[in-house]
Amino acid sequence: MVLVEGQAEARMMGEEGREVLVDHLKAPMLLASAFLFANNNVVPVEVTALTDCAVWHINREDFFEFM
Repeated sequence: MVLVEGQAEARMMGEEGREVLVDHLKAPMLLASAFLFANNNVVPVEVTALTDCAVWHINREDFFEFM
């Protein structure tokens, strides 16, 4: 996924059950870019829009072909 417009933040639950801010996202930016290379593509974070956002979803094979 690519954040093409707007701003968002990524949060996850920490070990002690407290919410942790992982990243502040500002377009243009890949979302969870490390998962492009992972076998298990489960993203353990919750992404929340801070402004109006537009996100493109591109499947992995097409993304690599584009690159």
